Amino acid sequence: MKTVVFWGAGATASLGIRTTQQQSAFIRHLAQPQGASVEDRVRHALQDKAVAPWGDALRDLLTILGDRRSVEKATEVDDGEIEAMQRHWESTTRTEVRQRILHLRAAYDWPALKEIIKACPGIKADEDKFKINDLFNVMDLHDQSGHGFHADDTFLTPQQVGTAKSALKMLLQAMVFIDWQVARKDYDGQLALHYDFARILGRRMQRAGIERSDELCESQE
Repeated sequence: MKTVVFWGAGATASLGIRTTQQQSAFIRHLAQPQGASVEDRVRHALQDKAVAPWGDALRDLLTILGDRRSVEKATEVDDGEIEAMQRHWESTTRTEVRQRILHLRAAYDWPALKEIIKACPGIKADEDKFKINDLFNVMDLHDQSGHGFHADDTFLTPQQVGTAKSALKMLLQAMVFIDWQVARKDYDGQLALHYDFARILGRRMQRAGIERSDELCESQE
């Protein structure tokens, strides 16, 4: 007997893990135009849940990555950014902390990502008009062609487009991690159902593997 399991987005949505549409809203809130504080943007992005400690950590992450910086000034580091880094990374000197910040910014270009987001369809309309798939498509198109990106205020090199995409992936991973931390607090609810199902499925697959192994051994005798 064969078993087919269809595992779609609804499986994790019941745990509070954001669907694609909700991920679009999450990124849009984080990248809101100048004027909104990073605290407000993080709170809106997290939908007022898990504000502490994960909301504080996400706020520090954006600060470290140059949230207040333009693309041209991404190499500038101030005291507030150094303090945010020191809350999560121990070091003996400010020089080492600054180097760590610049290393992270070189790998995850948040200012460049915000510039690309501003050029996406629907970003200036209602939040349900902005689609994260459009954002990935724009970056994939330029990444595959090896061309830079003409933003409103600057020109992004192909390398910056690549590190902007890395920043997007990292932020989405952080989002899923935070959602998971919230979900695991309610073990007796939906999480228990998921765990029981996974355990049953795992045991079934183990039995199927043993049966298959026995069949192969018998065929080779």
